[in-house]
Amino acid sequence: MSAPTEAGITTAIEEVIGTPLPVAAQAVLHGLHDAWHAICHQALAALAHVPHRVPRGSVPEPGEAGFVRHRGLWYGQEADWRFTLPDGRGLHIRQYRDRFDVHWDRACPLKAPVRHLVQDTPWLVASTAIALLAIPAGWTIVHRRKSR
Repeated sequence: MSAPTEAGITTAIEEVIGTPLPVAAQAVLHGLHDAWHAICHQALAALAHVPHRVPRGSVPEPGEAGFVRHRGLWYGQEADWRFTLPDGRGLHIRQYRDRFDVHWDRACPLKAPVRHLVQDTPWLVASTAIALLAIPAGWTIVHRRKSR
């Protein structure tokens, strides 16, 4: 199977997002190294957060391909890399010793960090809210028992 062409990648992404990519966005996307084009296409064809595994030595380092170093929740990875798509979604690469795991997020934290938290990590928002509500409740219970 031959590698997809830039035009083919652009068409595939336009089908996934449902709108034509502006010329400037096409230029940005084509700024990704050719080896990453097919990988990004496969990641975008899957559901959000479903990782696509890539052997570490089979592609250039993400920084050389246009991705930006970033921090993410720790799952044992050595580094996180991100690329913002024109529609606001983001490609996320988790770099491990032997592989890259590539997936897409509904909102890229580089451009919309709050939307990213709400749309891509609602469990984190909910657990933080519960913890913040539990602290005053626990404090009240402890002090009521002490005052008896």
